[in-house]
Amino acid sequence: MSEANETVAPPTDPVVQQLIDRAREMVNVLEALGKPGNQDPYLRMLDAWEQVSQLLSLTKDCEMDMRLRLFAGAFAAPKEGTNTHKLPDGREIKGQYKINRYIDEAALPVTLQALREHGVANTDVLVRYKPELAKREWNSLSDEAKLMFSPAIIATPATPSLEVVIPKRRGRG
Repeated sequence: MSEANETVAPPTDPVVQQLIDRAREMVNVLEALGKPGNQDPYLRMLDAWEQVSQLLSLTKDCEMDMRLRLFAGAFAAPKEGTNTHKLPDGREIKGQYKINRYIDEAALPVTLQALREHGVANTDVLVRYKPELAKREWNSLSDEAKLMFSPAIIATPATPSLEVVIPKRRGRG
C-alpha cells in the first residue's frame, strides 16, 4: 500500500459523530476568541463574553448528552444512590442515580389525614416547610414595617443577567 492511498475510516456511530461535531463547534468558538476584533476594550470584552457564553452553552449541552449516554451505558438498571461500574483498565465509573420527589400540595392534606387514620402518628415530619420571602407583599410594606421585618432577611446581590440585543432593522417604505 503506497502512502498516496488514504486509509478509509470505519463509519462512525451517528451519536458519536454528533458529539464530534459539537466539539468542533466549540473549537471554532475558541478560535474566534483569539482573533482581532473591535478596538474599544469594553466592546472587545463584550464580544469575548458573547463567544464564551456561546461556548458555555455548547459545552453544557454536550457534557449533559455525554453524561446521560455514559450513565446509561454503564448502568442498565441503576439503583437509587451510588452505582459503580468497573472498567477493563482498572478505573471505576461512579454514578449517582437520583429521583426527584415533589409534593403535590393539592393532594397533601387528604394524604396526610389518610396516614394518620392508618396509624402514622407524626405525619408532620414527612414535609419540610421552607420560609420564603413573598417579594410582592414585601414591596407593599411601609418603610417602617420593612425596617421592623429586616432583621429576618438576609439580602445579598444575585448574579446579574446580561443579554446583547441587536436592533431590529426598520423597513423602508
